[in-house]
Amino acid sequence: MRVPAAMRVPAAMLLLAILLVPSAQAQYLEETPREVFLLGISGGAVFSWHQGSFTTSDARYDCCTFSGGNGIGRAVGLRGVIPLNGMIFLRPGIAFDQLNADYPEKLDSYPVLASDNSVTLMTLEEALQISLETFSAELLLAYRIVDPGMYVIAGPAYTVLMSRHQTQTERIVSPADLEFIDGGRSHDLIDSEIEGLSSFLSLRLGAGVLFPISPMFHANPEASFILPLTDVEQEGAWSVAGFTFSLGILLML
Repeated sequence: MRVPAAMRVPAAMLLLAILLVPSAQAQYLEETPREVFLLGISGGAVFSWHQGSFTTSDARYDCCTFSGGNGIGRAVGLRGVIPLNGMIFLRPGIAFDQLNADYPEKLDSYPVLASDNSVTLMTLEEALQISLETFSAELLLAYRIVDPGMYVIAGPAYTVLMSRHQTQTERIVSPADLEFIDGGRSHDLIDSEIEGLSSFLSLRLGAGVLFPISPMFHANPEASFILPLTDVEQEGAWSVAGFTFSLGILLML
């Protein structure tokens, strides 16, 4: 699978942070106790893909069925570290995420009556953009795989949909001399909130690094995979999966 260009920067940041762990530890590790509570903020990007089929509607009639969209959105939140023993800790958190998706453009052809009253074949291009604004609460269990800073995480998350917007654009591809009745060769067919979607459960799997950058603060780059356990819409089995790349700055409590 080819990695989108917009994902390369967050991934490179995570790799750089991992490579910097030894030098940061050498400076601060001896002065910073491992068994501490940490709390702080995080920010990053979410690469999400929408699986299953989704049929657009303007509340009067169904229009088109799309499948297989993906996109990139922002992620901001709060996260904490609660030590359990020397190798295991809890990593709870809450986050506001954008699960966006641009669906592949669809081409449909219809016979229409041209200005000279002749019948011609018109080709339309349909493009769909989905934007889901979400609030998630997660409770992850972390296990240190490289003592003391690198760890793997796994655990459940519950995601509530706060905003669910759809924008469908329709454009005449051919013939070149046709326009819509209201003028122009493109217009927004649908621009509305999506009905019938529900909150969903997911499993988060990933890895991160936790290392001190000062006597009071820790840096916490993290990458996690969102594996959906339930659908956002039963009809069409529409679910949302994704990757999250984030960087947290945590305060020692």
